[in-house]
Amino acid sequence: MIQTAEQQPSTEYPTGDIDTFISEMQAPKQDMHISETDGLDTLMPPGETAEEEPQPQPMKASAARASGRLVATVIDSTLPEILGYIAREPSAAYRADEESRRDLEEALAAYMQLKGGDIPPGMMVFILIVTIYCTKIPTALSRRRINREREELETMRRDIEERERTVKEREDRAARRKKEEGGDD
Repeated sequence: MIQTAEQQPSTEYPTGDIDTFISEMQAPKQDMHISETDGLDTLMPPGETAEEEPQPQPMKASAARASGRLVATVIDSTLPEILGYIAREPSAAYRADEESRRDLEEALAAYMQLKGGDIPPGMMVFILIVTIYCTKIPTALSRRRINREREELETMRRDIEERERTVKEREDRAARRKKEEGGDD
């Protein structure tokens, strides 16, 4: 479809037509002593704002002590279980004594208070449950294997006893027959 001069869009601008605009764009400009790359390193990607990271608020001493006790309990429950599993010994040998545990709780409480690492009570309970029972998994798996082996041995023992009874019965019958055959002579 060919457009006539009446239908063609106007290329006139408030300051002239397109040719005037292009010539103005190509004309030498005043040097402003500004580099096109100045400040690019400080620009942020679109959609982001320059917000300061919130500083952790110091937590209350009671919350810090509770969090410290929880973390100490988690550590004193998990690590002894792991060490006991590795050594194939009871985990009690690897637990911290009362004084060491108290020192650990105090150090963790001070750290938590300083860093503001408040742990919500529900999360504390969840972490404690997971820690206590997940450390029991290797023991349960070992006991399962032992119980299976025990069941297999018990089945084998019953089979052997049954065979021994069968052999004994055969021997007894053979001895009676022999006696009966020997007694008829």
